[in-house]
Amino acid sequence: MKFDFNLFDESLIDRPQPWRLVHLLVAVGGVTLVAVSHWAWLDWERQKAERALAEAQQALARQKQMKAQIEAMMPDPKRVEALIADRERLSEELNAAVRLASRLRAEFAVAQRARASLLLEELATLHPDGVWLTEVQTRCCDAAGRLEGLRVAGNALAPQGVGEYLDRLAAAKSFRGLSFQKVQMEWQEEGRFWSFDLRSGEMGNGSAAGIRR
Repeated sequence: MKFDFNLFDESLIDRPQPWRLVHLLVAVGGVTLVAVSHWAWLDWERQKAERALAEAQQALARQKQMKAQIEAMMPDPKRVEALIADRERLSEELNAAVRLASRLRAEFAVAQRARASLLLEELATLHPDGVWLTEVQTRCCDAAGRLEGLRVAGNALAPQGVGEYLDRLAAAKSFRGLSFQKVQMEWQEEGRFWSFDLRSGEMGNGSAAGIRR
């Protein structure tokens, strides 16, 4: 007895199987969904990278701008060296000018003292007999060496001696052009002589003249 068993139904080959179609559609849909999801992820990563690149470029531009501003505020080293050299040169010139001014002031003070000493000697030699000086004050001197003020006080045995003394002062070269704004004379009974006070220039306190006895 012979038995034939055909476990494969050949009729199933040609007949469409609905479940296979569903599986195929599900597989294709899954692949498509994965592909779309992957593409979306790649696009999101691309956008994120582009934003990061744009931010980096902006940061770099800001950094360059800040660097340019800092460099603009910083002085030129050569200019700084030139300014330092100029300052040192001007400082040396100023110190030299100060030293010169100090020396000239000292020399002028010495010259003034010498001039005042000569004037005092001349004042002492100009007075006539019968006239003696008790006080002399001078304000010396202008750029030409002329007195800026003179006060002479003394005594005289007679008023004529004071007049003669004034004439001698007016004729002396050192006192030429000197005018006395204040002339006072007073009789001293106890000493039996005349005291006088002559003032000119800045020593004169207003115009005054008088003789008291």
